[in-house]
Amino acid sequence: MDSELLYSKFYQSLKEERYLDAKGIIYQAHQQGMPAGHILVKLVNRALDQMQKSIQSQAVQTVDFSSESKKYFECLVAADRNGAKQLIDEALKNQIVPSDIMHKIITPAMDDIGRLQSKEEISLSQIYLASKTTEEILEKLISLMPSKPQGIGKVLLGSAFGDYHSMGRKLVGASLRFYGFDVIDLGMSVPNEKFVEYALKENINIIFVSALLLHTAEHLKGLKQLLIEKKLHHVKLVAGGAPFNFDKELYRRLGCDATAPHGIAAVQIAKDLLGK
Repeated sequence: MDSELLYSKFYQSLKEERYLDAKGIIYQAHQQGMPAGHILVKLVNRALDQMQKSIQSQAVQTVDFSSESKKYFECLVAADRNGAKQLIDEALKNQIVPSDIMHKIITPAMDDIGRLQSKEEISLSQIYLASKTTEEILEKLISLMPSKPQGIGKVLLGSAFGDYHSMGRKLVGASLRFYGFDVIDLGMSVPNEKFVEYALKENINIIFVSALLLHTAEHLKGLKQLLIEKKLHHVKLVAGGAPFNFDKELYRRLGCDATAPHGIAAVQIAKDLLGK
């Protein structure tokens, strides 16, 4: 019997609780010359993997991410830190993977916070508390994300000089790590010279720079010029942050290769720039 057909019949027998049939399939394979122990381990492992994927898929399908993101946003606006954390803890209990929580619950909520900020409809204290709460939650989610083999490319992260916001940068960093990139995060308010120093020392492929304000975003123009002066033409420069979301051509005027509105986009852009 073909091994794939064997597995399919075995899995279907377990799924339908026809355990005698499952035992019969193992016996049949053994009669054809396959070692019984090898057959059992292989079939059970594959069946368990398939069942786990099925359970996780069903759990995700029952979650209304739009509704959960709205609740998270409301907690942030109300400065309800405990409520925000409880909502995320509940999502984890419901088997929602950290990457989905980040990109389908937290990111849309923070985009809404950014829109309120652009209209000056939210106070600085609310923005600060929303950012602080989300950063604490991100630290937890990042620690729970499974490690994947690194080596797709080396990425340098940092907030532009004079910029002391880190939430968007951390989302991008977590996404890139999750999808197999080696990431070095230089933190907040990074001088252009430090970006270039690390690009040379660490053989960096891409530099991602986050900026919340226009006047800090403008430092990217100087960074691009410095990269050219140091003959680092191969190092790609990607911008992110509110100014680039509002002005879609700003990144071009500053000499950047691309702009990434959020973590998932950053991953795809990085792969495209490296031809992966």
